[in-house]
Amino acid sequence: MKRFINARVFLFAAVSVIIGILLGYSIMYGKIVLPIIICCVAVLVVILLVAFKNKLWKFALLVFIFGLLGCVVFQANSIVDQKREIISRPVTLTGRVTDIGRNGKVTNVLYLENCICDQEKIDGRVKVVVYDGEQFSTGDKLTVKGTLHSV
Repeated sequence: MKRFINARVFLFAAVSVIIGILLGYSIMYGKIVLPIIICCVAVLVVILLVAFKNKLWKFALLVFIFGLLGCVVFQANSIVDQKREIISRPVTLTGRVTDIGRNGKVTNVLYLENCICDQEKIDGRVKVVVYDGEQFSTGDKLTVKGTLHSV
């Protein structure tokens, strides 16, 4: 009886997506030689399988396409993440004080959550350094103009 789903195809497709993600990672950090070698070998294998009229050429092509898909998806996600990251820019930030910290003996650090930065919501906590933190209390809503840096 012939199986409806061959699990090995899905296994090889999953492994090739993982290899594609690793290749995308190496491309992102400037190590381009390994991905070029692996892509050349994969194309060569597909060409040889077609030339020798082997039935596995479709399978090899499928593995190559899934690997390429993993690489492209990884690169697209890293580009989107880089666009959302705040390197250092002047902003107007509005948020709620959730914690007051100390820097040495002076209370001059506030931690804000539920922040909105230029009509954009920011996930996580924002550390704000002020001259006198004792005039603020937990729960205060604060609007600050300054330069925002990523950690």
